[in-house]
Amino acid sequence: MRKVNVLLLALSLLVCGAVTAGAAERGAKPKAEGFFGQVKSVDLAGKSFVVERKVRRESKEVTVKFDDKTKFLLNGEASTADAALVVGKEVHGRIVDEMAVVVEAGKAPQWFGGAVKSVDLAAKSFVVTRTWKNKKTGQEVSKDLTVKFDDKTKFVLDGQASTADAVLVAGKEVRGQMVADVAKAVESGAKAKAEAKHKARPHKKGGR
Repeated sequence: MRKVNVLLLALSLLVCGAVTAGAAERGAKPKAEGFFGQVKSVDLAGKSFVVERKVRRESKEVTVKFDDKTKFLLNGEASTADAALVVGKEVHGRIVDEMAVVVEAGKAPQWFGGAVKSVDLAAKSFVVTRTWKNKKTGQEVSKDLTVKFDDKTKFVLDGQASTADAVLVAGKEVRGQMVADVAKAVESGAKAKAEAKHKARPHKKGGR
C-alpha cells in the first residue's frame, strides 16, 4: 500500500511539473492597465516619470517606466518624451508588464462634421453648422462651430489631396479632425457627405 502511495505521489509531481512547464512555454498573459494624472517629476535619463492622481480627495503617486518602444503623443500627433512629459501637465496612457506602451499629453483629436456655413480664407477659418436629432424630443438641433486651419491642415476632395478654397464651399458637407479649434484634416465630397451626419453630433468625452 505504501508503495502505491509513493507511486501516486511521484505521478502527481510529474503531472504538475508538466503543466507548469507548459504554462511557462506558452507564457503568462501580459498584465495591462491604464494610468492618468498630473506629471509630478520626470527622469529622462532613468526613463521614468511620476504621475499623481487624486482618488476621493486623496493623492496617489505612481511611477511609470518607459523605453525606446514607448509611443508618445502630444495633441494627437507623434512626439517625444521630453515634449510630452512636462511637470504639471495632465497625461494618460497604457502600461503592459510595468512598462508604458503609449503616453498621451495635450488635447486629443475630435471629429467634426456638417455643412459649411461661411469661409474666411484670409483669416484661415470657417464655420460649420452641425445638425442632429434630439433623441428625447425628436426635433432637429443645429449648432455652429468655428474651425481654424493652418499651413499643416490637410484638405481632401473626393479622396484626393486638395486646397482650402476647393474644399471649403458654402453649403457643402465636410468632415474632419481638429485639436482644440485647429483642424488637422478636412475632407469634402461624396464620402464626407455620407459620414458628416454621423460625426456631426457631439460625442461625450470618455464614452481613450
